[in-house]
Amino acid sequence: MEMIYRFGTNEILYSSPGEKQLGPPSEWNQWRSESTPFWNVRLREHFFDGMMISSLNIEVFEHIVLSTSQQAPLPGMGFVKQGHLVTTAHSGGGPRKFAPRQHNIFINPYTSLRTELPAQPNLEVLLLGFQRERFLQLAEHAGPVMNQLAENITANKPAPYLQSPNLPLTPRMTAIIQEIEEGSYQGGLMNLFLQSKLLELLALQCGQLEMANRGTAGRETLSMADMNKVREAREILLHDLHRPPTLGMLAKQTGLNEFKLKNGFKKMFGASVFGYLKSHRLEMARDMIRGGGKSVTEVAYETGYSTLQHFSNEFRKKFGVSPGRLK
Repeated sequence: MEMIYRFGTNEILYSSPGEKQLGPPSEWNQWRSESTPFWNVRLREHFFDGMMISSLNIEVFEHIVLSTSQQAPLPGMGFVKQGHLVTTAHSGGGPRKFAPRQHNIFINPYTSLRTELPAQPNLEVLLLGFQRERFLQLAEHAGPVMNQLAENITANKPAPYLQSPNLPLTPRMTAIIQEIEEGSYQGGLMNLFLQSKLLELLALQCGQLEMANRGTAGRETLSMADMNKVREAREILLHDLHRPPTLGMLAKQTGLNEFKLKNGFKKMFGASVFGYLKSHRLEMARDMIRGGGKSVTEVAYETGYSTLQHFSNEFRKKFGVSPGRLK
């Protein structure tokens, strides 16, 4: 990630090539310092389990403008504990001013088109990031804000929630941040401790955003075109019970991204894609057994099961009785 430093007058101080990536674990209690004519920075970072956390304490001597190259999504959160700054995202939406004790959620909190740092004695910022796949995993069934963010990340589009005003730090958020700053565990215990705190902050932040955007967040709807594509996906899924398509194949055939496809199935049919397929197979099998004329083995094969034991186990889980006792 190339970073260009300028004075507030737009005069270039210097550029810093390099790339921000999630790397090997580091010790959270290890601070690094940088002193220059325009600022003093104390920084510590930690990388673990698809997550990243950075704490910065900055004494800014001059009005500085930083610009960074756009990077792949690293969805995360930014908390300004003390001081002021202004950010402009690569995805647009205009400048966003942060005052003390404010926070928001970002497609990538580590890169912005432009970040302005006014001269100030003490700027304290906490940044949290999640690798894309880790965030998408967390987002499943996690509510409107997470769903919308995940959908827009997979489609490489800005999310509407990112245009929301900054929100104030709550007392619980402040307490968690303090616990993070003072964490004294080592190794795997530190990873476990930080993970629990990051996930709690994410839940609190999304809950606050949902409340602030209730008029928008409460209306999670699919367009008519998307609903038709989800119905088409169902037909493709059920066409060949012996060789159903993978989620990726199904998304490609219908023109939906995987996250929207999974969400659409959940909203329209009340089940995940393959949960729906399994339920369909078993209900079809029950009807065939009740209709008579076929053995349980024949029914298992015709509904896409490769072994009788697997079929019997799944049937018993769903209906509370073995298929043989239903005849």
